[in-house]
Amino acid sequence: MGWIKNFYWFEWGIFAFESILTVAFVFYYRFVAEKVEFYQNAIGATFGINERKRGELERRRLIAEKNSIIRNLYIFASVVLVFWIGTFINIGYHITYRRQIELVKKDNAILVLQAKLSDKLDEISDLRTVYENRTIVLKQEIREHEEANGINTFEEAIKIPTIAYDLSIIRREEAYLDKLKETEIRITLGRSELIYLHRQVRDDLDLINVINDADIDSLVAKINNVIAEYLPDAGKLIIDVNPESRRPPEQIWQEIQR
Repeated sequence: MGWIKNFYWFEWGIFAFESILTVAFVFYYRFVAEKVEFYQNAIGATFGINERKRGELERRRLIAEKNSIIRNLYIFASVVLVFWIGTFINIGYHITYRRQIELVKKDNAILVLQAKLSDKLDEISDLRTVYENRTIVLKQEIREHEEANGINTFEEAIKIPTIAYDLSIIRREEAYLDKLKETEIRITLGRSELIYLHRQVRDDLDLINVINDADIDSLVAKINNVIAEYLPDAGKLIIDVNPESRRPPEQIWQEIQR
């Protein structure tokens, strides 16, 4: 993006230089034309025979110089005109190209974040499987201890250290699972938004020559907001569980008895 901006200003600098040079050339032409007119008026008015010949030679020299300047001026003006047209065409092209580059960069950022969120969903799925399987094993272990010790009530069960510990682990695992489900829903929604934005960017790139700047700016702003919202989810997975959200041990135990 930086080189486009620099080239943009470089072209405007050349444009300004050519304009100044053209103006200077025009003033020089006017100066020569006025000088030629002066000699034309002076010939025969105050000069003698020798002076008339000298003035006529000077007049012819200046006329030749003026005609040469006129030819050069036309050539140079044509070159400058072509350059002006090319400059405006290039500026318009670079503005369009700059918008295209901006959308492509945003689209790449979308795809990168989308891939990271997909990886995060896989990670969450693996963790959920681990916690769910561990909960199943712990519940089975509690049942086996109850049968071995002839336990029929929660009060009796909680006195067994192994059962009490297993219930505490189940409480924690269930809280983790609930948090993982919330995170999974959020990331899935974010990935869906990114998929939609990716499609919108591709559509806008197909219409880059006719779409207006306001629509592009609006899309870029929306992309920035979505990326800023879901980028933290692409980092390290942190499961922050509120202890108060955990189910009571007795409720878990009763569920195991069913």
